[in-house]
Amino acid sequence: MKLDQEERRRICAILDRDPTTTEETIFAIQWSEHCSYKSSKRFLKTLPTASPQTILGPGQDSGIVAITDAPKGKRWGLIISHESHNHPSQIVPYEGAATGIGGVVRDVLCMGGRVIGCLDMLRFGDGKSEESRTIIRDIVRGIGGYGNPIGVPNLGGSTLFDKHYDKNCLVNAVAIGLVREDHIVSSFTPKEAGRIGYDIILVGKATDRSGFGGATFASVSLLNTEKKANRSAVQEPNPFLERHMMAAFYELFEWLQNEKYIHKISCKDLGAGGIVCATVEQVAAEGLGAEIELTRIHTAYPDLPPEVIACAETQERMCVICHPDLTSHILRHFNETWELPLMAENARASVIGKVTDDGIYHLTYKGETVCKAKSMDITCGIEYGEKERPACHPEKNSSHHDISLEKQFMHTLDDPNNCSKEPLFIHFDKNVIGNTIFEPGEADAAVIAPLQDENDWTGVALACAGPLDHDPYQQGRKAASQALQKIIAVGATPRALTDCLNFGNPEVPDQLWQLQEGVRGLCDAAHELKIPFISGNVSLYNCADDGVSIPPTATVCCIGILPNAHHAISMNFKKHNSHIAIVHLDHLEKISSLFSTILPQILSAHVVTNGLLMALLEMTTPKRGYGGTIGLSVHVDNDLLVSSSGILIETASPIVYPGILSIGHTLEDPLFIVKTGSQSPLSFPLPVLHQQWKKGITEGFFAVK
Repeated sequence: MKLDQEERRRICAILDRDPTTTEETIFAIQWSEHCSYKSSKRFLKTLPTASPQTILGPGQDSGIVAITDAPKGKRWGLIISHESHNHPSQIVPYEGAATGIGGVVRDVLCMGGRVIGCLDMLRFGDGKSEESRTIIRDIVRGIGGYGNPIGVPNLGGSTLFDKHYDKNCLVNAVAIGLVREDHIVSSFTPKEAGRIGYDIILVGKATDRSGFGGATFASVSLLNTEKKANRSAVQEPNPFLERHMMAAFYELFEWLQNEKYIHKISCKDLGAGGIVCATVEQVAAEGLGAEIELTRIHTAYPDLPPEVIACAETQERMCVICHPDLTSHILRHFNETWELPLMAENARASVIGKVTDDGIYHLTYKGETVCKAKSMDITCGIEYGEKERPACHPEKNSSHHDISLEKQFMHTLDDPNNCSKEPLFIHFDKNVIGNTIFEPGEADAAVIAPLQDENDWTGVALACAGPLDHDPYQQGRKAASQALQKIIAVGATPRALTDCLNFGNPEVPDQLWQLQEGVRGLCDAAHELKIPFISGNVSLYNCADDGVSIPPTATVCCIGILPNAHHAISMNFKKHNSHIAIVHLDHLEKISSLFSTILPQILSAHVVTNGLLMALLEMTTPKRGYGGTIGLSVHVDNDLLVSSSGILIETASPIVYPGILSIGHTLEDPLFIVKTGSQSPLSFPLPVLHQQWKKGITEGFFAVK
């Protein structure tokens, strides 16, 4: 457990004595970077978090944004949780990725919603070593191995391969769910809970040692010498138990809604910090306390130490705090109706304690006190004010400018980052609940019908501003800007953002500065369209043994609504002899306004992120095995050719409008023709390019077995 001397002194002052082993463990976890955001919270406070459509902003397990315009209280909301599982996935890739999906799903489930989708942002090493290839394969298998059995569709994501992630891969996961505003379950106990003495119920798998110390493990740099020791800090997944619990909770929440008891409970996933985190954070929000007897917690093994019982991060567990009049029904619901004890050894729902009104968090073990502290002292964390300093940026490689256009293009196609990602996402179920309109690869954002109503479609986009950008401000700004543009490109109106900030060691001034600048970039992009960040996560200490950190990697998810489902826009070309243009404006508000004006005329659209040539090629590729025969002929200048910004659009007739540059047209013949002013034209048959585009990952280092 990681506590520095100043933190230890502060804990002793708070308790007015030396802490017990259990208390020291609890404070180390709750005050860790992972739980308390002690280095990042001062920067996060600058992000916009409110809007008329925000139902629930940052603070609870997930954020919620309205996706319908019904009267307040009756609006349908989309729940969004955005988390990271980087360190566990580097150490034990399959289990790390799988439990990352499980945790983010429970973050949505505990808010009273029905989980309707997941997305993932993956950053892998270059695949040149067997270790790197194994990590790639196992992470992909882990995501599919958990998401598929629980019946949640994978709606898309972002994948990049680069040597900078060889020693520190990134696995960021997003889960979304659907809930009506008056059916939301809070992550905080009702104010009356202390006065009445609400019961604390633990639901799910028997507590074991798995995941013990996971929060503090995620708050230090990864060291090769400690990999084997850190394996125990990675949780063990059981997706079939999770699916069973999801169904049981859906039914419980429906009963609570029908009986008007939904505001008599609170609920929280057991993630980082285990039982302590799930209980103390629920009660501390209202200044309440709790009394918990640790021997009442169902465990997988006898005689587990109290600090392990209290803080292990065993998966597939939830904590419900409820009015005592509801306790017997909830216990019967899980233990008898849904037969939880038959689903996994020693799994069940158990009453483990009560909420108190004195504000004291009191744990006992075999009748002896092992923790007694104010709840708010445990959860308040600390805030660091280390000085930051600018970092030097490596100069960008511009060597491709001296070679022919054809060689540039073929070099680009050979890069696995530009190839089809189907060999990866073919492992994921994309349609399991039947509400997916646009699958991964068909549009810049997933488009779903959460309410099974064609007039209430929703767009969900994930962006991470590839290729690598070592300028943290620009990387953050581009990530947010691209996420917003992807939503705009499918015909949706942006409503909310979430973020996951993956950076280096905050104790190193230039790496802390990168975090500050990354947040500033997010903030500036969000302000352009006045879109709030309603949820998020910070993952720090993404460093190798030598102290070198990963490049600044901010991931942004954007949620948007489609005012007219008939205007949902995919990226593939639709007609022969249609017009191709690029929207090239420097301000998001102008782009959004322009799209809303010309939306009925747009046949297809695609955000340029990896260069104009790749964006054009991706618009010609087949979708779900169909199409891929409409060619193109464009004429562009060299500056536009190397640009990684703008939105390509296809229209039936030319559009003359400020900010729109016409560059060519589609063809009846399956040809890819690009002309520039200074070089020989590029001309290829589409089948040749499509074959090369499809085989890059499959036949390269990244074959997924």
